[in-house]
Amino acid sequence: MNDEDTFKDREEHLRLITDNMLDLIYQVNSKGIFEYVSPSIKELLGYEAEEIIGKRDFELISMIHPDDLEVVITALQVATRTLKPNRVQHRYKHADGHYIWVETVGNPLSNDKGEFSGAVYITRDITELKNVENQLKSSLEEKEVLLREIHHRVKNNMQIISSLLNLQSRHLNDEKTVNILKESRNRVRSMAMVHEGLYRSHDLSKIDFEEYIQRLFSGLFSSYGVNRNFINPEINLENVLLDIGTAVPCGLIINELVSNSLKHAFLHDQKGKISINFHLNSMKHVLIVADDGIGFPEDIDFENTKTLGLQLVNTLVKQLSGSIAIHRDKGTLFKIIF
Repeated sequence: MNDEDTFKDREEHLRLITDNMLDLIYQVNSKGIFEYVSPSIKELLGYEAEEIIGKRDFELISMIHPDDLEVVITALQVATRTLKPNRVQHRYKHADGHYIWVETVGNPLSNDKGEFSGAVYITRDITELKNVENQLKSSLEEKEVLLREIHHRVKNNMQIISSLLNLQSRHLNDEKTVNILKESRNRVRSMAMVHEGLYRSHDLSKIDFEEYIQRLFSGLFSSYGVNRNFINPEINLENVLLDIGTAVPCGLIINELVSNSLKHAFLHDQKGKISINFHLNSMKHVLIVADDGIGFPEDIDFENTKTLGLQLVNTLVKQLSGSIAIHRDKGTLFKIIF
């Protein structure tokens, strides 16, 4: 058997394979004329191969769904220019008029000079896959709506509790009790703000913690009647996004420590600052809450105190499986690692 016979046998063998594939295979030359179309086009699009062979590629392009035309043409242009395979999902119009979803892989061909000389395409029906994908997308969108509604309702309920505490405090004359209600209201509000942040977030699993802290500071300064001309807040975060399980305890910790600074760290009309630093260090979260006020009393063990706020901080740090340390140089600094 000579080389020509061997070549013909291989060509016949290749044609036998392509003619019996379920996927649609077609080849165009450099002018976009169809030189080969596999018989599977009948099953996929309802046409005979003979109806397509000899025609220009725009004959098939005209059957592409109008909404997908731009992405297909762009893919063709890129493949022709770069001579690299390209993959695109789009819709073809069946001979009976309905559209089916397909995925087409285009493999550009080149001549000895490295010039575009045609292309081989393989098209596969992915209609069923797209239907499943759309069903899953619809289901996820429905769950997202429900989850947003849950966060919204939780936030509203907490705001109602906060308002009730505020109303109750107006009917009391005992300053100690009023302060206790104020602190409780701030705690409830710090949790409500987490749910509000998740409700407004594009990603329901994460909250932008910098924005949250900004709003938390604003609420606390207003609650304690602090003049920002005297106390300056400094917030330094490195794109911190937290889930609800971390955001709520962190928010409460910051609420307690900042509240403590606002109440005790600065003498009357004393200027100063309260800073928040939050970053990742060796896969650990590091939260620092500091002020440059009069300093935390040396005779108080913050880990064994009767103060509810600090007891809450220690409990929340344990909840985060973290550790807390205090530094009393130039004010007070709490460092929490979890």
